[in-house]
Amino acid sequence: MKVLTRRGNAQHNRMKGMLILVAIFLVVGAGVWILNIYGILQGPWSNIFGVISTILGLILGLLRWYAQSVSVMTPAPISPIQKKHVQLIDGSTLNPPKNRATLIVYAGKHLRGTTINLSYGFDTLHLKTYAATNIVERRICGQTAFVGIFPSLEPGNYIAHDDSRKLMSKVTVISGHIAEIDWRHSKLST
Repeated sequence: MKVLTRRGNAQHNRMKGMLILVAIFLVVGAGVWILNIYGILQGPWSNIFGVISTILGLILGLLRWYAQSVSVMTPAPISPIQKKHVQLIDGSTLNPPKNRATLIVYAGKHLRGTTINLSYGFDTLHLKTYAATNIVERRICGQTAFVGIFPSLEPGNYIAHDDSRKLMSKVTVISGHIAEIDWRHSKLST
């Protein structure tokens, strides 16, 4: 996951300020243009406004290109607790053996109690359940999370899916590692 640094955040705020100024300019320009059409303000305002809008459009395009080319996205520093967040579940350590793998499925509260089926391989037409678990509430590093855990799997390709098969994710698990699927923002309701 990438986050903006302070420098990137300041650039973001500058761009937001620039967009607000442009919006104000457009509203004022449109007002002057309308007043000119009705003859309340006399003069070549509408011709000048077109030229200024064109120049502003070019400048904003160049500013956007410049901001994208110089903005630095750096990964947020990871604390030792964040590195172990998948290992400290309910106060115990989750460590797969060297010849096995672990899969954790994160879900939203609305999926609590949902059965997650795991099928071996990536064949979505002929799903045969290899293992199953339920989404339950757990404590991970002192925070509540809703997860389904497959603690000991053979390394390989799997498809995780719910009973309705509306939620489906392909995942490859590797020996000695913990793989994760994130369904926290899925729109499925049980």
